[in-house]
Amino acid sequence: MNPDWNDLVQSVGPAVHRIAWRILGHAQDAEDTVQDVFLEAQRLWPGSDVLDWGAVLRRVTVCRALDRLRQRRTQTLRDESCVAEHRRGPEEIIVSREVEAILRDAIGRLPPREAEIFCMRFFDERGYAEIADLLGITTSAVGTAIHKARQKLEAVLRPVLTEK
Repeated sequence: MNPDWNDLVQSVGPAVHRIAWRILGHAQDAEDTVQDVFLEAQRLWPGSDVLDWGAVLRRVTVCRALDRLRQRRTQTLRDESCVAEHRRGPEEIIVSREVEAILRDAIGRLPPREAEIFCMRFFDERGYAEIADLLGITTSAVGTAIHKARQKLEAVLRPVLTEK
């Protein structure tokens, strides 16, 4: 039996938005992602036999936010106007925004499975066993993916953080 649509939006909507915001760090992109997630869920709704719609929606959110992050990265490469925004304000804010942007860009460059697992672990705050269950993989595969993702992200961030 499917849950009530309004109840699902009210109960899972805040978590979906929080995940999108944490991955994207941009209000409009997060809101657009939430809308995409719920539209996709509405298309799946009829005839779908889903045990845990909340888990499905959170996973779809991670995937759609990563898609938007990758799309934004290619757009940013074409549009240099974003750079001026990072130069305003106190130095701490600038450094923080630059590091966030570099981290988001680096996550967008990770292989899809590693990015998804990394985001589920650190943005959706899920445990290894839960991620493994959701993705149908072993907990050791989750650990390996997180380890690889962290190594790649550290390699990108280390030079940035040591020069700041």
